Amino acid sequence: MDEETVNQDVDQDIDQDVDRNIEELLLVISRNMRKLYTGLGEEFGLNSMQMSALHALAEGNAAMRNLAEKIGCDTSYITGIADALESKNLVTRQADTNDRRVKQLVLTQQGHTLRQDFFDKLYAKSPTTSLNATEKKKLHALLQKMRGASGEDVYS
Repeated sequence: MDEETVNQDVDQDIDQDVDRNIEELLLVISRNMRKLYTGLGEEFGLNSMQMSALHALAEGNAAMRNLAEKIGCDTSYITGIADALESKNLVTRQADTNDRRVKQLVLTQQGHTLRQDFFDKLYAKSPTTSLNATEKKKLHALLQKMRGASGEDVYS
């Protein structure tokens, strides 16, 4: 075995170690963010699915079936989420203008305010607060590239 082949094998081993470490770090960060997200939701009296619904509704009204798809829950569960949010005056249900059988969920002013307060607190406690502006831009670009490679966009 010549020296070049040995160096390629070593490089491949190092690349595999780096890949494994990146995956582990992403899992740890994801777990920590989920804990933070869930804990803050509890402070606001909401579970993570209810917070996900508020987040998705910030983009505009959504039919309940479409909202279920956006937040990754079964359509039978979205009614319970809508009921809970409506009981807290965070959303209202409105008949769709094109099909009265379809109910649109709409954020109330209180829903907009709670959502903004929640995400302000979330961002203030985010691990990205330890990064400077240049590092954040680089991380953002890398995460966008990775999201594109995964073929999945939760809120699209």
